[in-house]
Amino acid sequence: ALEAEFIAAQRALRASQPRVSADNGLYAGFSQGASFGSAFIAKHGASFPHVALLEGFQRWNIARARTFAKNGGQRVLFACGTAQCNTVALETARWLTRGGIEPRVEYAPGAGHSPLGEVMARTRAALPWLLDEQP
Repeated sequence: ALEAEFIAAQRALRASQPRVSADNGLYAGFSQGASFGSAFIAKHGASFPHVALLEGFQRWNIARARTFAKNGGQRVLFACGTAQCNTVALETARWLTRGGIEPRVEYAPGAGHSPLGEVMARTRAALPWLLDEQP
């Protein structure tokens, strides 16, 4: 259901705002938005080659990473404020690398399950990398 809403929102935005790029989007999700989004975003790499998942996501595997890469996906950023998120992100980053995707894990120890504070600061600092605006 979330994927259907995602597709409908994407179409509505691009219909009303034709200047919005159809092939350089950024999917960002926090907590459940990260978890549910990571379940379907691999199929949408052509439109959303950059993904930022904050404090929540489903574990990716090599097959999902390859699907994302095959569809045009490039980079995935994980931003965590809890040790549990960081542990899963580091494991998932290994599978992404093996599947041909560039991952990056940012960890703000003690920041907690929040998209704010140090988690957001680390996310902001990593955006140039995620969007391939710097080497």
